[in-house]
Amino acid sequence: MIKKKDFYEISLRRPLQIGVLIFVIIFTLRTIEIFILRLDEIWGEVFVSKLLGFLIIIGYLWISKRKLADIGFHSHNLLKSISIAIVIMTLSITLSFLVEWIYLARKGIQTSLIFAPLSYSLDAEYAMKGGFLFGLWLFFGNLINSLMEEGLFRGVMITHFRVNLSFWKANFLQAFLFGIWHIVWPIKSYVINQMSAQEAIITSIGYIFSSGIIALVWGYLFLKTGNLWAPWLAHTLSNSVMNLLHTVTSQGFDTGFLLRMSILPFIALLTLPIINWMAKKYQLPNLKKWNNVNSKTFTE
Repeated sequence: MIKKKDFYEISLRRPLQIGVLIFVIIFTLRTIEIFILRLDEIWGEVFVSKLLGFLIIIGYLWISKRKLADIGFHSHNLLKSISIAIVIMTLSITLSFLVEWIYLARKGIQTSLIFAPLSYSLDAEYAMKGGFLFGLWLFFGNLINSLMEEGLFRGVMITHFRVNLSFWKANFLQAFLFGIWHIVWPIKSYVINQMSAQEAIITSIGYIFSSGIIALVWGYLFLKTGNLWAPWLAHTLSNSVMNLLHTVTSQGFDTGFLLRMSILPFIALLTLPIINWMAKKYQLPNLKKWNNVNSKTFTE
């Protein structure tokens, strides 16, 4: 029988393999929920695989004799860290809406904003709609989603990948996997005849780039704050605004949604100097690698 101490030693010898293995397990659960059980069509949210995924991460930490604090979920420098997340995401979200508004205005389309709970869909026509309680459900789903995805891609992957790789190599690898994680949506749209095969392929490539770029930003935010609650908050804000705040035109909801969501990661990428400047101003320590971390000293 492998002891907890032995499992931690294995994770030090095979950090890349451990990170990818956990990804494959959770991605398999995600695929089953979306394509076989199709619970997202019933609940308007992919919830089960997210919850199970987070429990798998907790289980992995437990058998490695580590805690959530060891992958960044701790309270040290919390307010300073989340303030950086609030600044960069407020800028990114506001400017992405502005770009959408300018684009539609140049086409002579009047645009207004509305608060309305809508489930995620590549086409607003197919999104599930609801009232206040549905909005709370979507927000709760976003909280769990961000816990699991930040715990996996930034918390586990970056700390583990950095054992053998430089930060930017580790960051690009987790960002690529984060992009792969999201191509289930264009594939799902193709399966249920909302997209042609060509549209699904093009959209999948776009997803890998756009999701990958925002993952790079959140990975850098994690590095500079050493606190996973910062990218968790950034992630939650991004998804919640996407679910709850929408543009309305004579053509319906979110006419320029794809433009807005495509431009947001690139705007966020431009905030890297702001992250670096604020982290230095707050004198925040950089994140430690998995082989140098423990629950009391998780930053360097």
